[in-house]
Amino acid sequence: MNTIKHKIILASSSKYRRRLLDRLGIGYDTIKPHVDENLIKIQCLEQKYPLKLIAEKLASAKAESVFLQHPDHIIIGSDQLLAFGNKILNKPESFENAFAQLKQIQGQTHELITAVTVMGAGHFLHSWAIHARMQMLELTDKEITDYLNIDQPYDCVGSYKLEAHGIRLFKTIDCADWTAIEGLPLLSLAQVLKKIPF
Repeated sequence: MNTIKHKIILASSSKYRRRLLDRLGIGYDTIKPHVDENLIKIQCLEQKYPLKLIAEKLASAKAESVFLQHPDHIIIGSDQLLAFGNKILNKPESFENAFAQLKQIQGQTHELITAVTVMGAGHFLHSWAIHARMQMLELTDKEITDYLNIDQPYDCVGSYKLEAHGIRLFKTIDCADWTAIEGLPLLSLAQVLKKIPF
Protein backbone atom coordinates (compact mmCIF):
# COMPACT_ATOMS: atom_id res chain seq x y z
CA MET A 1 0.00 0.00 0.00
CA ASN A 2 1.36 3.41 -0.98
CA THR A 3 2.11 5.95 1.73
CA ILE A 4 -0.17 8.90 1.00
CA LYS A 5 1.10 12.31 2.07
CA HIS A 6 -1.01 14.61 -0.07
CA LYS A 7 -4.70 15.26 -0.72
CA ILE A 8 -4.32 14.81 -4.49
CA ILE A 9 -3.50 11.46 -6.10
CA LEU A 10 -2.58 11.01 -9.74
CA ALA A 11 -3.93 7.65 -10.88
CA SER A 12 -1.04 6.93 -13.19
CA SER A 13 2.45 5.47 -13.38
CA SER A 14 3.31 7.64 -16.41
CA LYS A 15 6.48 9.68 -16.03
CA TYR A 16 5.10 12.08 -18.64
CA ARG A 17 1.97 12.85 -16.63
CA ARG A 18 4.01 13.26 -13.45
CA ARG A 19 6.31 15.70 -15.23
CA LEU A 20 3.29 17.68 -16.42
CA LEU A 21 1.51 17.75 -13.07
CA ASP A 22 4.74 18.94 -11.43
CA ARG A 23 4.34 22.13 -13.45
CA LEU A 24 1.24 23.10 -11.44
CA GLY A 25 3.36 23.26 -8.30
CA ILE A 26 0.97 21.22 -6.15
CA GLY A 27 1.65 18.37 -3.76
CA TYR A 28 0.40 14.99 -4.95
CA ASP A 29 1.04 11.27 -4.77
CA THR A 30 0.84 8.68 -7.54
CA ILE A 31 -0.80 5.27 -7.57
CA LYS A 32 -0.91 2.94 -10.55
CA PRO A 33 -4.55 2.09 -11.32
CA HIS A 34 -5.55 -1.53 -11.85
CA VAL A 35 -7.57 -1.33 -15.04
CA ASP A 36 -7.80 -3.69 -18.02
CA GLU A 37 -7.58 -1.01 -20.71
CA ASN A 38 -7.72 -3.44 -23.62
CA LEU A 39 -10.92 -5.04 -22.30
CA ILE A 40 -12.59 -1.64 -21.91
CA LYS A 41 -11.58 -0.68 -25.45
CA ILE A 42 -12.89 -3.95 -26.90
CA GLN A 43 -16.22 -3.65 -25.07
CA CYS A 44 -16.66 -0.01 -26.10
CA LEU A 45 -15.79 -0.70 -29.73
CA GLU A 46 -18.23 -3.62 -29.81
CA GLN A 47 -20.95 -1.24 -28.63
CA LYS A 48 -19.82 1.32 -31.23
CA TYR A 49 -19.08 4.03 -28.68
CA PRO A 50 -17.60 7.23 -30.12
CA LEU A 51 -13.88 7.52 -29.51
CA LYS A 52 -14.30 10.52 -27.19
CA LEU A 53 -16.52 8.43 -24.92
CA ILE A 54 -14.04 5.53 -24.95
CA ALA A 55 -11.24 7.86 -23.83
CA GLU A 56 -13.46 9.28 -21.09
CA LYS A 57 -14.43 5.80 -19.91
CA LEU A 58 -10.78 4.80 -19.67
CA ALA A 59 -9.90 7.95 -17.71
CA SER A 60 -12.87 7.40 -15.39
CA ALA A 61 -12.00 3.74 -14.84
CA LYS A 62 -8.47 4.70 -13.80
CA ALA A 63 -9.70 7.39 -11.42
CA GLU A 64 -12.35 5.12 -9.92
CA SER A 65 -9.83 2.30 -9.38
CA VAL A 66 -7.81 4.53 -7.05
CA PHE A 67 -10.82 6.40 -5.63
CA LEU A 68 -12.21 3.13 -4.23
CA GLN A 69 -9.03 2.79 -2.17
CA HIS A 70 -8.86 6.47 -1.14
CA PRO A 71 -12.39 7.95 -1.15
CA ASP A 72 -11.34 10.95 0.94
CA HIS A 73 -8.82 12.15 -1.63
CA ILE A 74 -8.92 14.00 -4.95
CA ILE A 75 -8.11 11.52 -7.74
CA ILE A 76 -6.97 12.47 -11.25
CA GLY A 77 -7.30 9.88 -13.99
CA SER A 78 -6.34 10.43 -17.62
CA ASP A 79 -6.08 8.54 -20.89
CA GLN A 80 -5.24 9.20 -24.52
CA LEU A 81 -6.52 7.72 -27.76
CA LEU A 82 -5.10 8.30 -31.19
CA ALA A 83 -7.80 8.06 -33.80
CA PHE A 84 -6.73 7.52 -37.41
CA GLY A 85 -9.78 7.06 -39.56
CA ASN A 86 -11.84 4.47 -37.73
CA LYS A 87 -8.81 2.89 -36.07
CA ILE A 88 -7.31 3.33 -32.61
CA LEU A 89 -3.52 3.21 -32.57
CA ASN A 90 -1.92 1.97 -29.35
CA LYS A 91 1.53 2.53 -27.86
CA PRO A 92 4.02 0.87 -30.21
CA GLU A 93 6.32 -0.71 -27.57
CA SER A 94 9.03 -1.40 -30.20
CA PHE A 95 10.96 0.21 -33.04
CA GLU A 96 9.23 -1.99 -35.62
CA ASN A 97 5.73 -1.06 -34.45
CA ALA A 98 6.64 2.61 -34.14
CA PHE A 99 8.05 2.65 -37.66
CA ALA A 100 4.86 1.03 -38.99
CA GLN A 101 2.68 3.59 -37.16
CA LEU A 102 4.59 6.61 -38.44
CA LYS A 103 4.67 5.12 -41.94
CA GLN A 104 0.88 4.81 -41.74
CA ILE A 105 0.08 8.31 -40.48
CA GLN A 106 2.81 10.33 -42.23
CA GLY A 107 1.37 12.90 -44.62
CA GLN A 108 -2.07 12.41 -43.04
CA THR A 109 -4.20 14.02 -40.34
CA HIS A 110 -5.03 12.18 -37.15
CA GLU A 111 -6.89 13.11 -33.99
CA LEU A 112 -5.46 12.78 -30.50
CA ILE A 113 -8.07 12.68 -27.71
CA THR A 114 -6.93 13.30 -24.15
CA ALA A 115 -9.59 12.60 -21.51
CA VAL A 116 -9.45 13.49 -17.82
CA THR A 117 -11.61 12.53 -14.85
CA VAL A 118 -11.31 14.16 -11.44
CA MET A 119 -13.01 12.37 -8.53
CA GLY A 120 -13.10 13.55 -4.96
CA ALA A 121 -14.63 13.40 -1.52
CA GLY A 122 -18.38 13.93 -1.67
CA HIS A 123 -18.40 12.19 -5.07
CA PHE A 124 -17.21 15.29 -6.89
CA LEU A 125 -16.86 14.20 -10.50
CA HIS A 126 -15.71 16.16 -13.48
CA SER A 127 -14.85 14.56 -16.84
CA TRP A 128 -13.81 16.19 -20.07
CA ALA A 129 -11.74 15.64 -23.19
CA ILE A 130 -9.41 17.77 -25.29
CA HIS A 131 -9.13 17.13 -29.02
CA ALA A 132 -6.05 17.79 -31.12
CA ARG A 133 -6.07 17.59 -34.92
CA MET A 134 -2.55 16.90 -36.08
CA GLN A 135 -1.32 16.90 -39.66
CA MET A 136 2.00 15.20 -40.29
CA LEU A 137 4.49 16.05 -42.95
CA GLU A 138 5.24 13.48 -45.61
CA LEU A 139 8.19 11.49 -44.31
CA THR A 140 10.72 9.22 -45.96
CA ASP A 141 11.72 5.92 -44.40
CA LYS A 142 15.08 7.45 -43.49
CA GLU A 143 13.43 10.44 -41.79
CA ILE A 144 11.23 8.09 -39.75
CA THR A 145 14.19 5.91 -38.78
CA ASP A 146 16.36 8.91 -37.86
CA TYR A 147 13.60 10.34 -35.69
CA LEU A 148 12.90 7.08 -33.87
CA ASN A 149 16.58 6.63 -33.10
CA ILE A 150 16.65 10.07 -31.47
CA ASP A 151 13.47 10.11 -29.33
CA GLN A 152 12.76 6.37 -29.02
CA PRO A 153 9.05 7.12 -28.36
CA TYR A 154 8.04 3.49 -27.95
CA ASP A 155 5.90 4.19 -24.87
CA CYS A 156 4.02 7.05 -26.53
CA VAL A 157 0.70 6.93 -28.36
CA GLY A 158 1.37 7.82 -31.98
CA SER A 159 5.08 7.02 -31.79
CA TYR A 160 6.20 10.61 -31.29
CA LYS A 161 7.16 13.02 -28.52
CA LEU A 162 5.89 16.44 -29.45
CA GLU A 163 7.69 18.00 -26.49
CA ALA A 164 11.02 16.72 -27.87
CA HIS A 165 12.14 16.21 -31.49
CA GLY A 166 8.71 14.99 -32.60
CA ILE A 167 7.68 18.57 -33.33
CA ARG A 168 9.68 18.34 -36.57
CA LEU A 169 7.31 15.67 -37.91
CA PHE A 170 4.28 17.96 -38.13
CA LYS A 171 2.85 20.42 -40.61
CA THR A 172 -0.06 21.80 -38.55
CA ILE A 173 -1.47 21.25 -35.07
CA ASP A 174 -4.86 22.47 -33.93
CA CYS A 175 -5.34 22.14 -30.18
CA ALA A 176 -6.62 24.42 -27.42
CA ASP A 177 -4.01 23.14 -24.96
CA TRP A 178 -0.73 21.65 -26.15
CA THR A 179 -0.05 20.04 -22.78
CA ALA A 180 -2.98 17.72 -23.57
CA ILE A 181 -0.93 16.29 -26.42
CA GLU A 182 1.83 15.45 -23.93
CA GLY A 183 -0.68 13.59 -21.72
CA LEU A 184 -2.46 15.95 -19.31
CA PRO A 185 -4.32 19.19 -20.20
CA LEU A 186 -2.96 21.56 -17.57
CA LEU A 187 -4.99 24.64 -18.53
CA SER A 188 -8.36 23.03 -17.83
CA LEU A 189 -7.10 20.79 -15.02
CA ALA A 190 -5.78 23.79 -13.08
CA GLN A 191 -9.18 25.46 -13.35
CA VAL A 192 -11.01 22.34 -12.12
CA LEU A 193 -8.66 21.85 -9.16
CA LYS A 194 -9.04 25.51 -8.20
CA LYS A 195 -12.79 24.97 -7.67
CA ILE A 196 -12.35 22.03 -5.29
CA PRO A 197 -12.44 22.87 -1.56
CA PHE A 198 -9.53 21.15 0.16
